[in-house]
Amino acid sequence: LRAGFTQGDRMLSPMPLFHTAGCVCNVLGCLAAGATLIEMPSFDARRTLELIESERATILNGAPTMFVRMIDIIEEDSKRGRAYDLGSFKTCFTGGTTILPAQMQQVKDRMGADPLVIFGMTETSPLVTMTLPGDSFELCAGTAGKALPHTDIRIVDPAKNEVAPIGQQGELQIRGYLTMMGYYKLPERTEETIVDGGWLRSGDLATMDAQGYVRITGRLKDMIIRGGENIYPAE
Repeated sequence: LRAGFTQGDRMLSPMPLFHTAGCVCNVLGCLAAGATLIEMPSFDARRTLELIESERATILNGAPTMFVRMIDIIEEDSKRGRAYDLGSFKTCFTGGTTILPAQMQQVKDRMGADPLVIFGMTETSPLVTMTLPGDSFELCAGTAGKALPHTDIRIVDPAKNEVAPIGQQGELQIRGYLTMMGYYKLPERTEETIVDGGWLRSGDLATMDAQGYVRITGRLKDMIIRGGENIYPAE
């Protein structure tokens, strides 16, 4: 519902089925919407472009690096006179790592697709936040969207272990129906991860603005404490 999938959509999926992107976002997402799923056994940039063209795919779910490689192929093949008909392609469904706005702009310019950016974890089944269809390009290219329905999120200051003010960086934590029961046969790890009556610690650093849009900024485990100050690798 958040993505706006319909029965008329055709999603091309190069994502492996052992991964939640493949088996949940793609398979169950298309099943819930009654959409068509076009499954690829593995990712190949040129073959993906060929299938968007021949199968008239409207949606592609892929990691940012996949889209970067497809842009490279489009540019390489255009020099040899090969142009791809991507007129059916409308939605670039992506997440999983930091996405540079310039990369999203390239996808928009060269492939004609609007970005839908997600944040998720296997431990949360997996999607937590997502941009909305109709969001500005700046929001889609620069944030991971807002929490999905029936999902609580908060940003916690790792030094004070309390909810951080709007706009301040901290650990993203999630609560709701979507969180896992625990890690298999790892009770100590489970206790470290699920705290305060059900909040799941993502281990990811993020900020949230006044409208609820989240920006992923780094990993908490990579943070260095020096002289009482928190130092983040991204800085």
